[in-house]
Amino acid sequence: MAAGEDQAVQGTVHREGKETYRLKFSGTGTVTVEVSGFPADCALQVGSMGFGESDSSPVGWSDGQPGQPVKHSFAVQAGRPGTVWVELRNRVSAVSRGNWTAVACSKDGPYYTTPPRDGVAEKGPETFEDRPVRPPITFTLTAKGDWPPPSAASKGEPTGARHTSGANGPSFTAESVADPSAALLPLDEAEAMSRVRGSPTAENKRALAMVRIRHAWALLEAARRLKDADGLQLACQYAESATELAPELAAGWIVLAQVYLESGNSAALTLAEDAASKALAIEPANASVRLLLAQVQFKERFFDSAAANFEKAVSARPALANPRVVSMMSLAYLLDGQAARGEKFFADFLVKQAEADSARLALAILLHHQGKDASAREQLRKVEHSAAATSANRTYAGQLGLLWSREGK
Repeated sequence: MAAGEDQAVQGTVHREGKETYRLKFSGTGTVTVEVSGFPADCALQVGSMGFGESDSSPVGWSDGQPGQPVKHSFAVQAGRPGTVWVELRNRVSAVSRGNWTAVACSKDGPYYTTPPRDGVAEKGPETFEDRPVRPPITFTLTAKGDWPPPSAASKGEPTGARHTSGANGPSFTAESVADPSAALLPLDEAEAMSRVRGSPTAENKRALAMVRIRHAWALLEAARRLKDADGLQLACQYAESATELAPELAAGWIVLAQVYLESGNSAALTLAEDAASKALAIEPANASVRLLLAQVQFKERFFDSAAANFEKAVSARPALANPRVVSMMSLAYLLDGQAARGEKFFADFLVKQAEADSARLALAILLHHQGKDASAREQLRKVEHSAAATSANRTYAGQLGLLWSREGK
């Protein structure tokens, strides 16, 4: 059904456990989804998948605290579909009697009825185990984006879609997914494994693969933070399992490449390049995957191949040319003796992206290394006097100018 301007999507926690929505936004930028209005003793998780070149990656989520609204931010591209899920985090206990089921979010708190998604639940008791039984957990989902509101209503929405826009004007269509397995997001790994054992269809294997991809990302992030070799190994096992279950999913190869890249040794880097190449073969237009391949090749010291993939990635999506990426590109050119190639690429890039101050700094450095100091200093001056340049880049441009002046004395 259609919802008017500034309205929100209303959701209910069903017995299947995870509420999944397919969304598509009208603008490109960052969206913040907020879920609120649920009981004070319950905590929810909000996650996202897709919304870019890939429909299945990147995957991310935010965990909330009991009774507190949950905010989850992620990047989107206009018209690119993705999935948002809302899941109950603190399921302390559950009860099932016939067609009546309920969950408790806290040790001494009430039970909340969990109706089936595609049926009518039996009327439950007023109390259970001396604790009150309350209606289902409901919540409100809203979204705010960092782009201006559209000039006209969106068209071509799916049947049964609901439209909404936040205070900052991101219009989107939201379509509730009736069957969580259809959206590849079952309740948990045990449930997903049970489905595969009962019916080892490609769809159920993909669902289990997506759960394991999520686990792999979480383990990888924790391993990075804690410098945990055992956690990294476990992340590798989950990622490898995901690629075996659903080799057609780029998301599995992406996380596997990241795990191998984190390992850092030469054998792992070879495996990382293989995984990234397989992800790119599945999604050849995915600039982020091509960037990942370039970063792996840079670590392997395959500078010519790395430069080629860096160039293709940032040309396809200029926003990828952040300071870290541009720095790696510059080093690739210099270490491979291809400063002239780098000069040409960044000069051409800046014709279309004149305010890309990191790219302009890279051009200055490449010019300086070729002895073209006058041209290099001109690029530094443009960064120093650019209102669009970051303060860090303006400061760095000034520091480079002073350093080069001392070198010339």
